[in-house]
Amino acid sequence: MKGKINLDIQVIDKEMDRPIRGATVTIKGHTLTKESKAIGGKASFEDLEQGLYLIRATASGYKDSVFSLGLRDSGSFSVLLARSQLPF
Repeated sequence: MKGKINLDIQVIDKEMDRPIRGATVTIKGHTLTKESKAIGGKASFEDLEQGLYLIRATASGYKDSVFSLGLRDSGSFSVLLARSQLPF
């Protein structure tokens, strides 16, 4: 069944195991690019088509995470970001 897909992405601080507020999540598919700010650490995307997407999660003070994801159904998942420098 081909329907619209909703996707929630939770961006988490890898060391502290807490949501990263204000992180940016960008998804890029064959025919679209969408960007969302992670309010409370969660970014939401609606009305996506099935297919392969490139996902990029970024936040100030953290290393970027880039990966591909094949979407077939609506769902949610977490992305762990590591700090770019550990505090001293």
